[in-house]
Amino acid sequence: MVDNASVDGKSGKAHGFFTTTNIIFIVCAILIAIIAIYYRTTMLGYFGFYEPDGFFHYSVIRAAVEHGFAVPKFLGISGWPKNSAVTESIGLYWATLLPYAFLQYVGVSYYTVMRLVPILFAIFDMIGAFYLARYFNKDKLFGLLVMLFVALSMGNAARTSALVYRGDGFISIFIIIALILMLEVIKSQTWQRKLRLAVLSAAVLSVGNLAWAGGTVAISIYMGAFVLLLAYGFVKEDKAMIDNSRFLLLGILVWSILTSIYTDVGFISAQNAAFTGVYFLLLFIMMAIGTEIARALVHRKDRFSVYMSSLPRRLFAGIALIGIAFLVIYAIAPQVLYYVLVGNGFTANNGFGFSIEELQPPTPAFFFASFGSTIFMTPMSLLLYYSTYYLNLRDLFWLASFLAVFLYAFASTENVDTQKIMGGRAHIKFAMSAALLVLIAYYGVTSYLQLNAVRFNSLLSIPMAIFVAYTVYWLLLYLKNIRNYGTVLLVFGLVLVAALLIYLAYIDIQYSNSLVQADNINPQFISALHWYKSNTNTSAVTLTLWPDGSVVEGVANRTSVTDSVGSQYAYKAGPFATWVLNSSSNPQFLDRNITGRPNYLLVRYTWLLEDSGILSESGINYTSFNRTLTHRILSSFGKSSISQLNASEISSFNQSIGQYYGYDPFYSFSEQKNGTFQSFTLINSQQKLEAKLILNASPGSHQVISYIVLGNRISPYKYIVFYNQYNASYQRLEQTGFNQTNNQTLLLTYSSVPRPGAFVNVTGAIMFNSGIAQSNMFKFLYLCGQGACAWDNNLASLKTVYINSDTKIYKIIYNDTNATAG
Repeated sequence: MVDNASVDGKSGKAHGFFTTTNIIFIVCAILIAIIAIYYRTTMLGYFGFYEPDGFFHYSVIRAAVEHGFAVPKFLGISGWPKNSAVTESIGLYWATLLPYAFLQYVGVSYYTVMRLVPILFAIFDMIGAFYLARYFNKDKLFGLLVMLFVALSMGNAARTSALVYRGDGFISIFIIIALILMLEVIKSQTWQRKLRLAVLSAAVLSVGNLAWAGGTVAISIYMGAFVLLLAYGFVKEDKAMIDNSRFLLLGILVWSILTSIYTDVGFISAQNAAFTGVYFLLLFIMMAIGTEIARALVHRKDRFSVYMSSLPRRLFAGIALIGIAFLVIYAIAPQVLYYVLVGNGFTANNGFGFSIEELQPPTPAFFFASFGSTIFMTPMSLLLYYSTYYLNLRDLFWLASFLAVFLYAFASTENVDTQKIMGGRAHIKFAMSAALLVLIAYYGVTSYLQLNAVRFNSLLSIPMAIFVAYTVYWLLLYLKNIRNYGTVLLVFGLVLVAALLIYLAYIDIQYSNSLVQADNINPQFISALHWYKSNTNTSAVTLTLWPDGSVVEGVANRTSVTDSVGSQYAYKAGPFATWVLNSSSNPQFLDRNITGRPNYLLVRYTWLLEDSGILSESGINYTSFNRTLTHRILSSFGKSSISQLNASEISSFNQSIGQYYGYDPFYSFSEQKNGTFQSFTLINSQQKLEAKLILNASPGSHQVISYIVLGNRISPYKYIVFYNQYNASYQRLEQTGFNQTNNQTLLLTYSSVPRPGAFVNVTGAIMFNSGIAQSNMFKFLYLCGQGACAWDNNLASLKTVYINSDTKIYKIIYNDTNATAG
């Protein structure tokens, strides 16, 4: 970052750093940092953390502080009745504990440090990307563009904003440093320095594993770069490049040894120690054999001229060697490729992932929200963007975008005057470099991950920012260097870039200012948990949906049966989901060894938004769960059992089941009233639904009629439920005046505060299909109040102890003498 110093012969003083160019650069870098911080602090007005995981991690950090900064191996308030193991890497917690160890003496709490520390890693990402980009061009304008595009990337901000406490937001800087050290290994002239740098790069990679349980991504990028460098060295007969591969291979081995040590001492959970053991060893052996074969062929090319006499032959030989390696691995252990590349390595294969939003493939809207107008600045980002429209061709688009990166091998630049901004030249000529191959590996791995799950947008943001900045910089240089028209074209290019940046900043402002906490964390929920903390014993055990369990632990400091990290396991969450959706009281779930008789049940109205996910996670055996429904759907296919259905019919079957547990809210209401009747028209314009509710307004009369309008016909509801949203009182009416009903339930929530001229102050309306209307969840939410509760059985009953517009808390009263304390 320091220009070459010039020496004043008269004064003998160096004038290299405090030049106009450097001062402008420093001012611009500070402004970019301010912009980055601004975009990443918009959620600071909220209490706590962005998502439930953050509350779990807060509980771990709180326990560590209370026990002399020792990160617990088990969190006592997680995973009742057995304590859940803390499976995240220890470095995730030391990212807060280390700065707090010093800042506590000036009155800064670990809560504040934890909320703000992600922003520090955003600054690290910007600085790291700047130094990695210098291996392409040292022009300060290019470096500023790289920093700016990282700062403006909402994909990067998704994991480096205040309140977002995630390991994948901390790992990018370790990836960048490791790749820089890899390039330094290649640049170094002595084997001693190469050795030191290779070992140091391995150490940095291993620290990435300490920061994030998914740190395997880092070694995947490193190994991808190793393969590209080795292949390029072989095809180009670059002896030095192939010799360097030995040092890089040593680094990979040292990384494996270090991560194994971390696992043995408990710094990394064994279940997260991917790319280890016999599977990694086999992969490493194949890489080592490939390196030695390539080295022998290049160093003794005269003996193997039939394979080495021309570039096409070397290219064919290289592809053949890679193919043979895969075949050998498959022949020795067929499961290795899946296990390494999917099950325990390259991508996460989470058995409990049906309802986890961050593990879903990205949509075009998500992709644009993450990267904005930068999508239109590189050929491969455009292809990635369009691939989200055609998910069935996703892998093809990924491959095309990966190959498109090689276009940058023909877009070279050179520094002419390092004392000037844009003091270089742009050329169109083939100039492949080690730096470009490393960045291609970085981009290739992260773009593949991005197309498989939305959670990886932060990882992709760094290589994309560098490529976008390089595209802009190269085009501006190229326009500037065109004879006669250079100045005019440069001005045109600057105007176009400025317009794209302004547009990017505009959508970033809109996006960042509209962010709210995930999983419907809101002030009413937090208020309920503060009440819960103040009005229950410290030994109270809570049963609730798994995302909410982490918030219970973090805010109320109370034990939860399940949560989003420590006890998010299918063997617990699945039975809970089944219990919630069951149409019978099914009390046995409360008495199972996986629940251990909890004291309280916490339910939220926002569970309706999780309805499809709860259904997916339940893994309901439809045949035994609802025989009547199963028989009716199977009859529509002319079949008698699920095993007789083909793939298309199974898809339709599951869709029908999903509809059975679905619901449709009404978004608008209109009211008409005369002396006798009051009618409401309920509208859902999205689904083109219209319903009528007619109330007899005569004194002492409570006659109610409700139906769906279907053109010239009506379809009466089976049940109508009135629910007081403030005190949980309810009334469930069955319409018996019709020969046939639709078996659906119309729910109307109302306020006990009278509205002038209204018989009932309706505040909301939802139409429930029969499956969910008969479920325990519906009973918990709407048919259980202060005076009566539709959920009751021989084992236990529920007593409402708290209610607000978001949350209901029930005391579980067991009917024997073995109830646990609460």
